[in-house]
Amino acid sequence: MSRARRASVSVTNDFRQAFESDRRDLMRRRFLIYALTICVIQLLMFAMMWELFVFDSIELERIALGFITLCSSFIFLGGWFYVRNASRRLSRNVIVWLTIGLILGTAFLRLPYALLNDESALSSPLTTWAVAVMASHIVASFFIPWTAREALIPFGPVLLAMVVISAVRDGLGGVAGALFVVFVIAAPGTLIALWQSDRHRTSFQNRFLRKSYTSMKRELVDARRIHEDLFPAELEDGPVRVRYAYEPMQQIGGDYLFIRSTPSSTSVVLIDVTGHGVTAALTINRLHGEMQRHFGEHPDTGPGDALTALNSYIHLTLATHSVYATAVGVRIDHEKDELRYASAGHPPAFLVGYDSTINQLDSTTFLLGVCHGDDFKHEERTLPFHEGDTLVAYTDGATEAMDADGRMLGVMGFLRTVASLEPGKDGWPQMLKHEIEAYRDGPADDDTLIVELARPLEL
Repeated sequence: MSRARRASVSVTNDFRQAFESDRRDLMRRRFLIYALTICVIQLLMFAMMWELFVFDSIELERIALGFITLCSSFIFLGGWFYVRNASRRLSRNVIVWLTIGLILGTAFLRLPYALLNDESALSSPLTTWAVAVMASHIVASFFIPWTAREALIPFGPVLLAMVVISAVRDGLGGVAGALFVVFVIAAPGTLIALWQSDRHRTSFQNRFLRKSYTSMKRELVDARRIHEDLFPAELEDGPVRVRYAYEPMQQIGGDYLFIRSTPSSTSVVLIDVTGHGVTAALTINRLHGEMQRHFGEHPDTGPGDALTALNSYIHLTLATHSVYATAVGVRIDHEKDELRYASAGHPPAFLVGYDSTINQLDSTTFLLGVCHGDDFKHEERTLPFHEGDTLVAYTDGATEAMDADGRMLGVMGFLRTVASLEPGKDGWPQMLKHEIEAYRDGPADDDTLIVELARPLEL
């Protein structure tokens, strides 16, 4: 089974388990209300009959009906006490069968009375009994959230009883009538059960989705805080200033910036992982640890060696999941006034000179993770980097911004934006971010990270 299918099955199982647990709890609460309500109604009916016994003539039929009513109330009261005081959580099936038992128990308790009562106003005493069963079943279906299939179960014994009695009393001609009567009395309660079941499932789905969304949103807020804590602090002092602006497409994203500054040099690695959201953020967490390890063991490593280490890690651990990355590594030597860089399939960075000239720093090697070993050949390039010079690097979320007509900003559009701006006190990242947001129509389609490395002029 594929990983995606296993994940889908896991989500389905979570929903099914939560749904069954909710149905069990709802079934128990509804059953207690149902049993107690019917018990109270039966006792009130018995009280009315008792009043007739005292103030009116005493008839055998009334005594029998009162006895049946009192017994029915005790049956429901017993069911209520059993569920209310059960030492363990009763399964949903137990409560369903208990409900069926209450319906059938009271129904067959009344059957002898119905057969002996020949003064019914209806066509036959058996029909009178069937109508009483229907009423009991409808009331149960209003209270108990059972399925339509479960609601039909009580009518198996009822159908058998009516067929046998009709066959004995009326012959084979009465069997067809019994079948029709059972169909009629079963339909209302079953339709109510079908409606109740569908209504409950829809209601639970909405509650489950709201709860899941709220939980996921809360977790994403926490994840974003942890994710953004991985980003380094901006360098506001020293020979090289590093500032950046980050806008993930979703709550968390797949762009990352690593900074290592020493008295003699400043190293920066800008990474853009394929994909978005949680998957990309989890990948970034792993790459953050790999960068910390590599620069901890090799503090003087160059940008080419840093990308080689990243490529090996991604190829061996992430490429099997179809996860790759682009990256640009930069090392600025403070004493030699030079910049070395290597770019692995990353959008071109721009070196803006103090005289407003702009050099484009193109990619020098493959996308990270697609090959390994000697097949990955990094190439470092060296450029002068004097006081007043600025390097602007970014991820492809900046160039893939689209306007209302669907036109992408593109690398050349980004370059024209850089050329048209004069950086203010907030630096290039915030200015470029605002320009991209003004150009873009609608929400971002990708994560955007813009980084500025600047050597301030010494006054």
